[in-house]
Amino acid sequence: MLELYPKEMTAEFKDDSFHTTVKSSYGVISTEFIVNNADKSIVQLLKSFSDKFSLTVAEQDLSTWHQQFPDFTFVPTNEVDTIAGYACHKTIAKFKGDSLPNIELWHTKEIDLDHSNWWNQYDGIDGFLMSYEVEQYGKRMKLRAREVRFQPIPIEHFNVPAEYKPIDQSSMLTEIENLINEFMH
Repeated sequence: MLELYPKEMTAEFKDDSFHTTVKSSYGVISTEFIVNNADKSIVQLLKSFSDKFSLTVAEQDLSTWHQQFPDFTFVPTNEVDTIAGYACHKTIAKFKGDSLPNIELWHTKEIDLDHSNWWNQYDGIDGFLMSYEVEQYGKRMKLRAREVRFQPIPIEHFNVPAEYKPIDQSSMLTEIENLINEFMH
């Protein structure tokens, strides 16, 4: 079952678009986010075996979207480290009203992406996240950049594939919870 947990994340950028992909070994399960900074929209794609779902969240619906994530207080530090060749500053994310351990966020302003966190649970962090943790569904996943490559990316890569079935936020959460429950038992 551990083979179905994510092993790697890729993040791609072009103009005002951002596309992240987190997938398990063999690509059996994947979650992707397509973020459009120009129109402030997010699309979440979920693939589980042959099922494919998409959820579109517009800027005006972000407060509902953010409710699925824990609430944080951010505490900047003076610590700096180099990650994948970039100077990164450390901020501590402290969970509000919870006993979960703090999260270290390492972010850089050397990658020129304005407001790269407006759509995620770390909104308020100034700079692109190069190392962080995600706490969701009772699991914590640590992500850390290994390399940054500059290469052409086709604009079509930021379109939602036609084979993904559009669903609402409640249905997406149900699909994810069902998937987690299926593999935890």
